Amino acid sequence: MSELENIARDIVRHEEKRQAEKIKLESEIKSLEEVLEHGISTGFVEEEVIYVYSPKTAHEMREKLEENYKQLNAQLTIPKSIADELEEEIEEAYSNDYIRSYSDVGAYMEVITDGLDEDSELYKFMFPDNDALLGCSHRNIIYLYLVDNDLVKVVEG
Repeated sequence: MSELENIARDIVRHEEKRQAEKIKLESEIKSLEEVLEHGISTGFVEEEVIYVYSPKTAHEMREKLEENYKQLNAQLTIPKSIADELEEEIEEAYSNDYIRSYSDVGAYMEVITDGLDEDSELYKFMFPDNDALLGCSHRNIIYLYLVDNDLVKVVEG
């Protein structure tokens, strides 16, 4: 297993944990909405003790949970122009038999980076001047996009 595949698996595991935390926060927000509406929630029953929260406390807790939810709900994005250029590179690599449908993502990345023109938008996205960390981050986003494009949202730009 290549290093890139290990990185992708780690990122996918992290995303799965993030989604589980998101579901938990959604449940907690729903319970707090009950508190705001009725002053009590069955979601806060533990060991036969019922916790009653004031609307003010529940409101503050809800705000904090919503902020955490927003942070967890943040999604990786890639500009549409970059995604389009990436798709073109992949199509060209398929048509020239450089990669096949069973090729791993590492092979895709190798073919893509080997064939890029340094003046292309995709190259500049993957290897920005004077910012190696940003370039690494962008390449990881592309890697995830190639693994499963549901992990990366394509946005205008």
